[in-house]
Amino acid sequence: MLSFIGYTEAEEQIEIVADEQGIDDLILYLQGIKEGKDHMHLIIDSEINPYPISNPKAGVIVIKHVRLEYADTEQWLLN
Repeated sequence: MLSFIGYTEAEEQIEIVADEQGIDDLILYLQGIKEGKDHMHLIIDSEINPYPISNPKAGVIVIKHVRLEYADTEQWLLN
């Protein structure tokens, strides 16, 4: 299981929730991106699992799409 959770009251915050398999999958995704110097889209019901939210009115949302991207250090220094 691999889930990403966001909060309407804290837009700058996300939480990653994963079991052992989800952590292993995320590591593989990141290694592939690093080796290929590329990017990857993680999509709900494919790489991302829906997380059960007990009270959806509490401002908690399940993130349905995550883009992971390699960026060379030089790109970071330009900002």
